[in-house]
Formats: sequence, structure tokens, C-alpha cells
Amino acid sequence: AACAARIERTLNKTAGVESASVNFATTRATVNYDAQQTDLETLRAAIQKAGYDAILPSPTLASESADETAQTL
Repeated sequence: AACAARIERTLNKTAGVESASVNFATTRATVNYDAQQTDLETLRAAIQKAGYDAILPSPTLASESADETAQTL
């Protein structure tokens, strides 16, 4: 769907994002990013700027201690 493609493009243009994939059917995005360059709140802000919202994973699932992080939003 067009909305998933728009979110994917937005995330892929965000500094620190190495790859982003949005699945319209499951309403989830998987984002590989460098945690030293960006964080979940920045990714959510980018999605919101595109006109959408994101539910972030719980803190127990989100680990930002590694240099490269993959998260499902």
C-alpha cells in the first residue's frame, strides 16, 4: 500500500537508518539502525512527520546498547 511505502521511504532517509521494511498486512516496520546516530523516538518522530504514528516496542524488547540495532515498530 502507498502508506507503507511512504513510511518506508521516510525511515530509509532518516540519519542512522541502514534499512527499513514496512509490512502493511501486519502493521509493523522492521528498522535496522545505528543506535549511536538515532533512537526510537527519532524514528517515531520521522513517521509522525510523514503523517502516521508508531507504537514503540516495550523497553524490555528495545535494546539501544548495541552499535547496530534492529527493532520492529
